[in-house]
Amino acid sequence: MQIVDNDECLVRIQGQDAGRSDSPDSEDSADGRQLTALLDDLLAIHFQLAQGVMPRAARITGTGQQLAHTVARVEEAICRTKDLIAGCAIAVKQEGHSLGAVR
Repeated sequence: MQIVDNDECLVRIQGQDAGRSDSPDSEDSADGRQLTALLDDLLAIHFQLAQGVMPRAARITGTGQQLAHTVARVEEAICRTKDLIAGCAIAVKQEGHSLGAVR
């Protein structure tokens, strides 16, 4: 099982989201906040699955293979969510540059 560094990941994501508008009317900002909240949830689920009681219980019950598969799926979802957040950040920056050129 691969362990994701939750603190490092959150710092990177917060940095990517820092350039967004905080306006509640901004659809991009709302999408970014929802994606960041999803990422936070996925990281919490990953931590719960990969640490503490879950691996021990899986060893005792012989379900380690299933747990490893589930952790891998959560890790894939984390990667896809990070890619979506990065894509949104790039789109917002490009949109801002094109608006600046029009003015």
